[in-house]
Amino acid sequence: MNVIPLTSPISGRVVYRVADQAFDFTPNDPGEVAARRGSPASLAVDSVLVDVGMPNGILLYVWGYSPQSSWLAVPGMPSGAVDGVVMVDEPELDSQASVSIRRDGSDPAEVWWTQFDADTGVVPHHERRTR
Repeated sequence: MNVIPLTSPISGRVVYRVADQAFDFTPNDPGEVAARRGSPASLAVDSVLVDVGMPNGILLYVWGYSPQSSWLAVPGMPSGAVDGVVMVDEPELDSQASVSIRRDGSDPAEVWWTQFDADTGVVPHHERRTR
């Protein structure tokens, strides 16, 4: 999977809905989402999905179940974080609506977790590490 930075992110806001224990995306312009989406496709990280515009492979937004009780508190933002667009080159997305990028079980020491900064409320990313 190749990741290529581009320049123009989709306009909107990712929100966390405490009652649902889930991320949701609120677009500034629903028409922009429809125009960029094309064929529906997503990358699945456990129960969180990253919607992907197809056929161009531009990652649009995240959504899905992610209970706060499982998050790891890490103060501060990741260094080098910038606004932008990411494009994924994943051939399987051409033939499937969703592709899992979670651990495949081949390495039992591999784990995924969600980091967050409790002071700012920022959830910078899901991270995969080997124990």
